[in-house]
Amino acid sequence: MNNVSAAIIFTAAAFLSACSVAPYKYPDTPPRQDLVPLDSTRIVVKEEFRYSPTLTSIVLPAGEYVPVKKDAAGTYYESPRGLLILPVAGQGTLVRGGIYRRQDSAANYQFDVYGGMVTQPLHSMWGLNLNEKIECTPACQFK
Repeated sequence: MNNVSAAIIFTAAAFLSACSVAPYKYPDTPPRQDLVPLDSTRIVVKEEFRYSPTLTSIVLPAGEYVPVKKDAAGTYYESPRGLLILPVAGQGTLVRGGIYRRQDSAANYQFDVYGGMVTQPLHSMWGLNLNEKIECTPACQFK
């Protein structure tokens, strides 16, 4: 019985890890021209990368994310080309979205990724150092 359970767990883990690293192609969409920045702050993603905090991955394209909306807690920085949402099964979807930055720099996670129906805390993970991939004005530090 233990061998069967171990085999099922191993197979499930292999399947899920294979899905999270499956290849993708980001759509060839031009940068949006309709983004009007609220102020001079910016978030720059230096190179496209995949962020996989759950079974759903999010691909953030390279470029300058501009502030398009503020609320009492922070600022929404819109991606110039949208975000690619990659579910564990099925086709990827390109959605409007970007990075939300909280004003409270002492918050456990100061940044979120938002787009479509997905909102996830944005933080450095094993194998992904966001301090190397993202620059902010004013300066930021990812945990």
